[in-house]
Amino acid sequence: MRVSQHILFESTYRELNRSIERLLSAQRKAASARRVLRPSDDPLAAQRILDLRASRDHVASAVRNGQYAQAWLSVTETALHGMEEVVMRAQELAMVQSSGTMDTSTREVAAQEVKQLYDQMVHLANTRFGDRYVFGGTQTQMPPVERDELYNPTFHANEQEIQIRVHGGLTLPLNVPLKRVLGDDSEGALVTLRDLIQALEADDPDAVAATLDDLDRDLDRILKVASEVGARINTYQRQQQSLEDMEVDLMETISEYQDADVARVFSDLVNQQTVYEAALRSTAMITRVNLMDFIQ
Repeated sequence: MRVSQHILFESTYRELNRSIERLLSAQRKAASARRVLRPSDDPLAAQRILDLRASRDHVASAVRNGQYAQAWLSVTETALHGMEEVVMRAQELAMVQSSGTMDTSTREVAAQEVKQLYDQMVHLANTRFGDRYVFGGTQTQMPPVERDELYNPTFHANEQEIQIRVHGGLTLPLNVPLKRVLGDDSEGALVTLRDLIQALEADDPDAVAATLDDLDRDLDRILKVASEVGARINTYQRQQQSLEDMEVDLMETISEYQDADVARVFSDLVNQQTVYEAALRSTAMITRVNLMDFIQ
């Protein structure tokens, strides 16, 4: 079979183009230090990488949720500790002012301090994380509690919990509804503080003493919730550590499928460069021969 010059040229240029493509591929791999840049490089590995990336993205989302939850609960825990201090200070004042050795003037001064404690408790109850009220239940855009001029509280929070997804279908409660912490507008810490203010202003030591049992109950309620929040934080921290370890494992596995053996990549690059240069010399030689035939 006679091989024409046209066929020879076509074959030579095809080989030259293939050599260029292989060289460019080797250069891209060397520049990125990755073995699989396109699905065609290794279809099975490419599919495995896609699956692993999807798993990594899911775990990364769970990690972010866990970080958000821990930050929220940390703010909640700080507010609860502040509430504990308010109630304990109110207990101290009630105990001292229930004594017969105290008089009207000392109780008036104590009443003013308890009013400040009341407002501090309202401020803590209206604690926000970002633009959301942490004790509002699912009504996170409205202050959970307010008071009137007579220190009567009005609650706006509901008692619903916000659930947050952490991983694998597992959800955990994020918030603590305010009524679980302070009771409501008929019985609870704010009502007790209001009663203490009224008893001090009335200069009634027996009424002051009567608030001590209620303050004990209020403190126990806050301490119980604070303990639950602390346990939740510990749960999230353990879950977070597990997820972070999982994320690292997934990244390492992706790297095993995707990253190149650097020494091998650069060796291949040198080989492809050599092949390309040889193809160029061959093409140039054929071109010169054809020109000489044309001249002759």
